[in-house]
Amino acid sequence: MAGQVIANPLGAFGLTTGASGNFQVVAPFYAAGAISANDLVAIAASVDTDTTAITVETLDVSDSLPERVIGVAKNATSAAGEAVEVVVYGYAVVNIGDTSPTLDDLVTLHASTDGAAAAVSPADATTIVGDQFGIFLGTEIGTTNTAAIWFSKL
Repeated sequence: MAGQVIANPLGAFGLTTGASGNFQVVAPFYAAGAISANDLVAIAASVDTDTTAITVETLDVSDSLPERVIGVAKNATSAAGEAVEVVVYGYAVVNIGDTSPTLDDLVTLHASTDGAAAAVSPADATTIVGDQFGIFLGTEIGTTNTAAIWFSKL
């Protein structure tokens, strides 16, 4: 079988989309409020005891706290207290607002759209103010205002 090629690798493993087959580490959190799928999310609550649940919220760009970004919401939740899966490492689809990313652009925070990512070319890396959260794996997905990224906060 050494010369064989699997023509449909997703189907061979019973997967239907790249999002279900690409590597990602997902952690469950409780939502502090409404979160949309594909939003960058941030830690919302102060944890001062071992019984306090960590909650997350859609990143509010006016908070100017990029260090609290913990990942990308994989699913949507509609109310505080509901569970939301968050991609904390690996493949994710993220909201981009009006950003126009290309392959290998760095993922940063959108200047004016809550929960959205922006792109900075690696050649312009010296202009980044604040954190970056991985790289874009391509351009916008159709006209969905979303793009695939490799989320990595190191």
